[in-house]
Amino acid sequence: MPVYTDRATSSAPQISAAKQALGNYATITFTPAAGAVGTFAAINGNIYDLSLDGSGAAVKLNVSGPATSVTFGFSSATTLSTFQTVPLP
Repeated sequence: MPVYTDRATSSAPQISAAKQALGNYATITFTPAAGAVGTFAAINGNIYDLSLDGSGAAVKLNVSGPATSVTFGFSSATTLSTFQTVPLP
């Protein structure tokens, strides 16, 4: 496991994901636990780049098909990158 000593680098914010089915589509809502500024990527068959503006507001992504899980991550100049896969009940 790498050890980071740069005090200016912090961990990425926690981000939760929830799904709402809409016929043959699904809306996935990503909500950051804290305001963060950076690039947010979601992978669900395709890669979608979204921006977080620091307001802490949720971002939504419409995808085709019955999304059962999603892989997503966050990165910025001052945070460590993180990716995770979560089920979408």
